[in-house]
Amino acid sequence: MLAQPERRQPPDITQLNDFLWLAPSAFLNYNSGIVISNGEACLIDPGITPDEVERIAAFLQREGAALRTILLTHSHWDHILGPEHLPEAPIVTHEAYLQQVTSYNEQIQQSIGRWEQQLVLVRTTPFTIPTPSSTFTDQLTISVGAIDLHLIAVPGHAADQFAVYEAETQTFWAADMFSDLEIPFVSQSLGMYQYTIDRLNELPIALLIPGHGNPTDNSEAIADRVWEDREYLAELRSEVAQAIGSGYSIEETVQACIAMLKSYHHTGDNTEEHKLNIESAYIELGGVTDGQAHGWARVT
Repeated sequence: MLAQPERRQPPDITQLNDFLWLAPSAFLNYNSGIVISNGEACLIDPGITPDEVERIAAFLQREGAALRTILLTHSHWDHILGPEHLPEAPIVTHEAYLQQVTSYNEQIQQSIGRWEQQLVLVRTTPFTIPTPSSTFTDQLTISVGAIDLHLIAVPGHAADQFAVYEAETQTFWAADMFSDLEIPFVSQSLGMYQYTIDRLNELPIALLIPGHGNPTDNSEAIADRVWEDREYLAELRSEVAQAIGSGYSIEETVQACIAMLKSYHHTGDNTEEHKLNIESAYIELGGVTDGQAHGWARVT
């Protein structure tokens, strides 16, 4: 567990529809989801600091809702910090989560250590990566009171990433996709990310909530986010493939492709992430490197 100093307050918990509340963090534009129906609760990526997770637990108490399920949409460090500060409850992940946390255990622990040092959070017990109670491969439906939540595998950003969809209200919790602040972070696979967006093309969405960024129920804004991410990935593939075909090195490819970022309207500063995407795409599309770590492999 962690001892923590005084810190800035997160934005208020707000209700988005009859069953879903948004619990924003004061950090990383991070969002946690609270689903409540008939006295039962499900949490989506509860986080990110201990006091913010404890705020969510207190909210459930005030609402008289019993925690039934915790959904961890993927294994990146910022999405798995919540369970240690919550009452014990079944944890659901994608089946690839177990392989991911095993393969990247050291990197996850290092990232959490750097984050806690930055925030001056003093840990009194070692962090243990949450263990899922159940996993799924492609799709799974879970019930929370009278609400059915459909879990859909959406790889590309992470091999084990999934989104959460409620069909009646067309509510889509996008995990780390479709942000108004961030370009696609292609930290797993460009091809899989494009496959995921194509797969979601026919899914009707009336309320979109990204894992980082601002939710929206504006149909035009939703369509714009999906279109921009699809176009960014397509241009990334085209530009990097052209550079490889011209015999460019990975460094030359980064310089040749860096300017394409200006065509997209995500409001955050995504320059470094764009460079990582270019490097990762270069390797995925067959570019020859020096054998050193490049792209997202440098930071994961």
